[in-house]
Amino acid sequence: MPVVREGDIIRIGDYYDAPKAQVIRVYIDEQRKSGVCGDIEVVYWQNKLKGIKDDVIWGDDGWEFKTKGPSGSYVNIDHYDSRLKS
Repeated sequence: MPVVREGDIIRIGDYYDAPKAQVIRVYIDEQRKSGVCGDIEVVYWQNKLKGIKDDVIWGDDGWEFKTKGPSGSYVNIDHYDSRLKS
């Protein structure tokens, strides 16, 4: 897993229009090993309509969602980095 810090902007997925996300929490090893959470927690725009907070993991091809189906929670994204909206 690459080194990331709270506040960093990452891409979730390895395709051209992959969503940008802001790292809001980097989990410690004990939390990650428990399987309860991902590697990091992020916020991102879903379909450029609503803010979502979710866990992501480092996969073979980059950052990916921890679960395949919807699992995040809504968040007021206006409190986060404006680069997420572009």
